[in-house]
Amino acid sequence: MGRREEALKDFAKAVETDPENAAYTHNRACCYRNMGLLREALQDFDAAARLEPRNPVIYSNRGQVYRKMEQYDKALQDYTEEIKCGATNLVRAYNNRAYCNAKLARYEEAIGDYGKVLELDGMNLHALHNRGISYQRLLKYEPAIRDFSMVIKLDPENANAYFNRGCCYDAHKELDLAISDYSRALELDKTESGAA
Repeated sequence: MGRREEALKDFAKAVETDPENAAYTHNRACCYRNMGLLREALQDFDAAARLEPRNPVIYSNRGQVYRKMEQYDKALQDYTEEIKCGATNLVRAYNNRAYCNAKLARYEEAIGDYGKVLELDGMNLHALHNRGISYQRLLKYEPAIRDFSMVIKLDPENANAYFNRGCCYDAHKELDLAISDYSRALELDKTESGAA
């Protein structure tokens, strides 16, 4: 029996002993999730949320399961609830909610959430890059270019940022700048893959 199976067995005993203990049910749900048993995990996260409806960690973890299941609308609801309940990591909570908004093509909402991440952590490259992508999807190329340029300033080896900025320049008919960024992205990609 592996460690996860042993942990699952232990938490199952704990839940049987004290079914009103949200921590036991939540921890068993995490075991299920880590084992890829997502339906079982959801059942336990639902039970834990009923037992402790103001616990932001439960919503964060259940949101992860919904994301893995590509049920972004439900994940979005959980990340919103996590924030309302006093998320222990607001940067992660807003990033997760922004990601779900983007997957649902709610780019304005994603931009807002990525903006909140950047208010809390101005150097968060993930949020900066993904906000740029959201602007790009809305055909708002100037703010997208600003975000991708900032990513490049902070991480000059980021091939994706060069590529995405190149796409914005291309759409803006600034072809020399687009070609320059595409070329740099290819150089960096070859270096990263060891092809250079």
